[in-house]
Amino acid sequence: MLQQKKPLKAIYLANDDADERMLFLSAMEELGLPVIAKAYEDGQELLNMLY
Repeated sequence: MLQQKKPLKAIYLANDDADERMLFLSAMEELGLPVIAKAYEDGQELLNMLY
């Protein structure tokens, strides 16, 4: 029987500070959680990606 994989969770960050975005993405990668982490410069950029 085929096993279905659980879909990955997604975490989105909207933050205008490039250093904080980099730290967030680095921390998420280091934690090794089964998530997709994306960071955007601002809320509008995030909303444009979602819609």
